[in-house]
Amino acid sequence: SDNHGVAIVDVSGLTASARYKYRFEGPNGEMSMQGITHTMPDASDEVASVKFAVLSCANYQADDTSFNVYDAVEETDADFVLLMDDCLNDTIYYRGVPSHDMLTKDDYRV
Repeated sequence: SDNHGVAIVDVSGLTASARYKYRFEGPNGEMSMQGITHTMPDASDEVASVKFAVLSCANYQADDTSFNVYDAVEETDADFVLLMDDCLNDTIYYRGVPSHDMLTKDDYRV
């Protein structure tokens, strides 16, 4: 089915409180960059604190120093990273597609 460019993965059987590396393979065989994820603690584990890093709106095309915050987060002991971003849309826009302001969902589906 068409997922509009979104990878949907249903994973089970992972170990609690563990780090995993992953990659995605696109329909044309192109491999993604390696990602790292961390699973939640077991429901029976006592958790004293949880640390979040929240990031938003870094635009690689406009300023290649915007992404150094990601390197800084990688060096922290954040348990979870919440990325509220529009990089993909910015990247499409800066390539000149579409040639007008993006106002509708269809404008983003290039």
